[in-house]
Amino acid sequence: MNLTAMPHASFRNQLRTLAISWAILVPMGVSQLLGSLHDRPSFGLVYQLSALTSQPSRLVPADGGHKGESMRVLSSDLAAVVFDRSVSIVLAKVVRVRPAPEPMGSQEVGTIDLEVLRVFRSELLSAGSSFDVDYSRMWNDELRVKNRINQWNALSLTQGDLLLMGCQPQEVQKHWGALAALPLTSGEDPQVEELIQAIRINEVRAPESRYELLQQALVDGKGLLLDYALEAVRRGDKVPRKVGAELLEKAMASEKITPDERLELGRRLADPPLFDQVSGPDATNQGIIAALAQEFVADSDKERRTSWAELLAARTLMEFSEDPEKDREIRNSLIRGIARPSPEEVISVLSSLSHHGTGEDKELAKELLDAWRTATQPPHHP
Repeated sequence: MNLTAMPHASFRNQLRTLAISWAILVPMGVSQLLGSLHDRPSFGLVYQLSALTSQPSRLVPADGGHKGESMRVLSSDLAAVVFDRSVSIVLAKVVRVRPAPEPMGSQEVGTIDLEVLRVFRSELLSAGSSFDVDYSRMWNDELRVKNRINQWNALSLTQGDLLLMGCQPQEVQKHWGALAALPLTSGEDPQVEELIQAIRINEVRAPESRYELLQQALVDGKGLLLDYALEAVRRGDKVPRKVGAELLEKAMASEKITPDERLELGRRLADPPLFDQVSGPDATNQGIIAALAQEFVADSDKERRTSWAELLAARTLMEFSEDPEKDREIRNSLIRGIARPSPEEVISVLSSLSHHGTGEDKELAKELLDAWRTATQPPHHP
């Protein structure tokens, strides 16, 4: 995939950096990186990296610790572990933290004793039972703030803390491996109900019922439930690509969401695998471009409109083929297949931006304007 063949220089440089990261991550099984275009990281990315790429460090046993147990980066993405039915998900209370006598380089390592307060999914744990997990975090607060990709660095780990945790049993009795965790202020935290709903949707077998629940979650979810739904619509085992794109498009059209939430949904819609470069101007890709273009035309906020333009550029100005003629035809077909908004509406807004915009935004608008005019101009008859 050539993400770097972009006419717009600044955008090309941005995507070049992403393409390098993509080349590193894809062989390791991470299929989603374009979420890095915005502030919020791709859902499931940290969890996948934790499971696929982290090199286990060897524990210095604390009092009662488990020598030789491997340790992983802890993810904050609890929604990602909902998909794996082998992962137990519980509400647990920190009973005791047992750090090792000495740090391992820059890492504080040790063991946390936990009491199960509530079980959301598990065949082995029950309310009132106890278990422990190993942890590893930077040894001081200043370093922890700068290394939040490991959720252990974001948790206070003090007695009485409540954690929503996804974990799996290890070989040692009552010793578990923590995969993801979120801190709660109380057992009545709204995230608890969102987690319950996400697990419930994950268990639904009937496709149409699952799609309906996901559609509702995309609009009404605010935390864990939204995270789960956003991940579910791009997973082929849960939702076909065409249906996933349609669910996001419908959610974007809802009057219940804010403009910023709509933009976030648009970013997910523009991400692979929903937008599939290999599929070229198929109906799903055309629907995605139409949805992005509609929001670009309708959103009058300057900053958001620029973001919509960037999403359009990322998907229409990319290189679809090494053959220049074929590349041009695919791009033209992709744009030409859009019924709404009309070419005149898109061209009008792009013309205004290309005349009144500044710097990189102006150049980006010009590139898109050229692409839209080329694709929608009447055929020339000699």
